[in-house]
Amino acid sequence: MQDFLYDNYTRLLFGKEAEAQLGAQAAEFSKAKKALIVYGSDRVKKDGLLGRSEQALQAQGFETKCLGGVVPNPRLSKVHEGIQMAREMGADFILGVGGGSVMDTAKAIAAGVPYEGDVWDFAIGKAELATALPVGVVATMAATGSESSEWAVITNDENMSKLGIGGGCLRPAFAVLNPELTMTQPAYQTACGCVDIMAHVMDSFFTRTPDCVLTDNMSIALLKTVVEFAPIALKEPNNYHARAELMLTSTLAMSGLVGVDRITCLNAHSLGEDFGGLYDLTHGATLAIVEPALLTYKVEAYLPRLVRFAKEVWGVTGEDDKAVALEGIERMKQFFRSMGVPVTFREVGIDIDKDGRMLAQRIEAFEGGSVYVDLSHEDVYQVYSLAK
Repeated sequence: MQDFLYDNYTRLLFGKEAEAQLGAQAAEFSKAKKALIVYGSDRVKKDGLLGRSEQALQAQGFETKCLGGVVPNPRLSKVHEGIQMAREMGADFILGVGGGSVMDTAKAIAAGVPYEGDVWDFAIGKAELATALPVGVVATMAATGSESSEWAVITNDENMSKLGIGGGCLRPAFAVLNPELTMTQPAYQTACGCVDIMAHVMDSFFTRTPDCVLTDNMSIALLKTVVEFAPIALKEPNNYHARAELMLTSTLAMSGLVGVDRITCLNAHSLGEDFGGLYDLTHGATLAIVEPALLTYKVEAYLPRLVRFAKEVWGVTGEDDKAVALEGIERMKQFFRSMGVPVTFREVGIDIDKDGRMLAQRIEAFEGGSVYVDLSHEDVYQVYSLAK
């Protein structure tokens, strides 16, 4: 276990009708009472959530403007549009109403408003994020965990690179988590969201830091919760218990809690990010393809933890550790496939034999630092080839 300082100050308002507290919460973080509301599809308009959110702010004396049209793999151009709108109205509070892409866009806007340069500077390391407008979120999906994280992942329209903007000031001031709001989520998005939750947990679980017993146990519990309740949520979309378990698991998975005492490994996310930007694939789908291939390629390096993962999450038995580990990976793939999520590049129309090396060259080489195993560009290509 390594030393740490952990600070996650996001207020979690969890439960039925949690959005009723939205206005009072926002009022605590805004002096000017001017808010930009960010949303994605018309679904939040049709079901009345956007209107209720706007009314809740206006009841507290807020002036509001809305910015819609956020898409999956959210675009930098939309962030720029939001920054301009927020500046023109003098907004001092940003509210995101939607899923991970909306929340990430809201956070990136919050980072860009007080900054004199291009907000993309934070993504490419040209500037360090030190301040941002306060952000609140109303989550409509259980997936990315953006509601409790300090990261916003944005796609640059010009080169379609997908990078993260991060800093403690980007953690939402509060997050409204009403599991009922996830019940109208399409089944495919629910399934991909569950893959994303598991991938976030695995980012922490597959570590090279020893003696992390408590958080290892927590990680296993989070993974088993997804495996138990994802099929129920898909079969019974209005099952509140299943939706609540998944929503809380999503939030905890990305809160930093299970990775607080260790070096985390972001290899799978990094290997999958560009596919979202280049091919507009759902983030969870890219992870379902890349994660099993990465674990298979580096099975020897991951072996002790893969054995525990296989036995405790997937119920694999046996004495041959490598065989147990590989069977665990196979059962994970079967689980993803059972939810209707692709597990090969072929299923999403990507020809790795043709484009694999070009795609691998877009990924920065992983050597030391925060990674669990080193990966060269050739390694990345081999991982992609295992998933073709």
